[in-house]
Amino acid sequence: MMTTDHLSWTMEQFRVYLILYCSKIDISQSCEELKWMQTHFDKERYEEMLLIFRRDADYKSIVRIEEYVKHNNLSKPQVEKILHDVKDFFTADGSYDIMEQHLMNVLKSIFKG
Repeated sequence: MMTTDHLSWTMEQFRVYLILYCSKIDISQSCEELKWMQTHFDKERYEEMLLIFRRDADYKSIVRIEEYVKHNNLSKPQVEKILHDVKDFFTADGSYDIMEQHLMNVLKSIFKG
């Protein structure tokens, strides 16, 4: 069941949404990034969150991410795992460009804020 109430998303739903947000930092997704998502997320969950993500403007996406993090009081291990996954995703194509580095810094400030 698709829920757009981001505060009640499961951790898996949040992780999919976050990686979808991260995937838009590049002009186009690399084949490696698409493979990364396919191997890390359930197809049904991915498609469910993709429908939500595509309806959201950039600002709404970042607000959803910030509010989810604040509302769910994530533990340090959860935050470390999420940031590790983001970095792993960013480097899946063999590069880690300046835009990806900047977004990683923004996400670190959100998660540790």
